[in-house]
Amino acid sequence: MGEGNGLKRYFSQRLFAFTGAALLALSGGAVAADWVSVGPGCRMWNPFPERNESFVWNGKCENGLADGPGNVIEKNAANRVETIGYGTWTQGKLHGDYYYEKDGFTCYEQKFYGVAKQTLCVGGDGRATLRAVDNLGRAVEPMRPLTPEETALYSVVLEKIATKGYIVAGR
Repeated sequence: MGEGNGLKRYFSQRLFAFTGAALLALSGGAVAADWVSVGPGCRMWNPFPERNESFVWNGKCENGLADGPGNVIEKNAANRVETIGYGTWTQGKLHGDYYYEKDGFTCYEQKFYGVAKQTLCVGGDGRATLRAVDNLGRAVEPMRPLTPEETALYSVVLEKIATKGYIVAGR
């Protein structure tokens, strides 16, 4: 009886894995999360990679992984700068406060080993917006203006954005 249950479990797991792979293939060929090169002999975790993007890291590397405070520049397939990010990495994964500049916005995320919990962005006009994200980094609500309570809660972050006080010195 135990052997039959083991076989059922084995084939159920295989069917689940095959179904997941098939759905991923049909979804337009999304790129799976992976370690990416950010400089000679240095890598960092990218939970949401896009095809043909590249990265440059100016912080320290320990044991081949980005480690400590630093800046990362993300370039698209045309080699244009998409995002400039500032934060601290632990064993190759972003951890803690992360600021980035993209498309005329400066944004803040609090990340825990690479996964954001919410995103706060300030546009060139100074207006701040916020959205919550799930454990996979997907938005669970659209960007919306901050409430007065949230403005007070994020006052330190908003000040850092206004003064660019988040920029980390390179190595």
